[in-house]
Amino acid sequence: RFRERFEAETGARILRLAVFGTRARGTWDRDSDFDLLVLVDEASPERRRSASEIAYDAGMDDGVVLSPKVFGAEDWRRRASEPASFAAEVEREAISL
Repeated sequence: RFRERFEAETGARILRLAVFGTRARGTWDRDSDFDLLVLVDEASPERRRSASEIAYDAGMDDGVVLSPKVFGAEDWRRRASEPASFAAEVEREAISL
């Protein structure tokens, strides 16, 4: 539901959608959110804002908290190539959806 609505409302195609963090590691508890990696061709403040609004609505429908992190694909590749970066850590644990 998140993917379809995000693509329809922003005109961006999601190149990759993945869950990371405690949910991906299996160390979550009942209060844990779902951290979502959202890779698009080009990220923008408007797309990040839309992702947050859509995630809020989708999460409310399902009784969970979704926390999307939107990145442009090229920027993400650059960040992930740095071994000690946030992006590299996410890549090690992410589960693609």
